[in-house]
Amino acid sequence: MSLPIRTADGWQLGKFTTQHLPTKQSQTLILVANDIEPQDIAKDRNCSPRAVYNHLDALHEKTHTRTKMGLIAKCFELGYLKMICLLLCVATTGATVIVDDQTVLLRSARSARITRTASRKREDYA
Repeated sequence: MSLPIRTADGWQLGKFTTQHLPTKQSQTLILVANDIEPQDIAKDRNCSPRAVYNHLDALHEKTHTRTKMGLIAKCFELGYLKMICLLLCVATTGATVIVDDQTVLLRSARSARITRTASRKREDYA
């Protein structure tokens, strides 16, 4: 397992980047988002599992969440956690990003038009 690397804005590992969080919380969040267990995080960081759980507890308290999936979704919503590929898609296509409590959707203006057109055609045949 590799550890997150420092970037100009925060921390990065794989397709995730974090911002606006203390260092240890950022590192913990990005590793959890990459589906790494807290015990493995503690081993690689040479710290106790309790320390990792304390960072997770602080994140849960900050985001008012209880589960790992809720934490990740809320961190996307609050801007603490971002996906690099999602940022690139938005930057290159001008797409709209819709963030809900449990879902992050990428919708381009073109796909919205196609959806509306298809639903109108279905109504015409009904």
